[in-house]
Amino acid sequence: MTENRFTPATIGMHKFTIPLYQRLFEWEEEQVQQLLNDLFSAFKTNKENPYYIGVLTVFKEESQGRYSLVDGQQRFTVLMLMGIALGWSEFLKVNDELRLTFFARENDETYLTSKVDDNLPVKGYINAKMDKAIEVIHSFLRKENTSEQFKTYIKE
Repeated sequence: MTENRFTPATIGMHKFTIPLYQRLFEWEEEQVQQLLNDLFSAFKTNKENPYYIGVLTVFKEESQGRYSLVDGQQRFTVLMLMGIALGWSEFLKVNDELRLTFFARENDETYLTSKVDDNLPVKGYINAKMDKAIEVIHSFLRKENTSEQFKTYIKE
């Protein structure tokens, strides 16, 4: 078993895809809010200790140069949505390619790309759960009047 500990700041050139057999993004407002509350609580308690978001289980797709997310797709998708809300351009794309793609879910990928590319207007399909998650993240950051230090804590 290989153990790697990554953050949005240290993930490097790794790219991921969510395979067809994985469920769609299903997190509701409650789950996104809980993650944000947990992060904020950990930050307020001890900024020096990292917050452990969980394990990503992946399978390397040699032909595509991407990792298939076997487990952790919900959490990783939320990290991408946080990246959109917080403007982490270097995390969202690798060599001008979206870091997270969706196998056989072109609508979700197009939606995410439009949000990553300077929040371009989405034409047609809108992923309501992803859209709501971004709204929850923005709302949390405003409500808690979060500092740049907290935003850095999440990233690093």
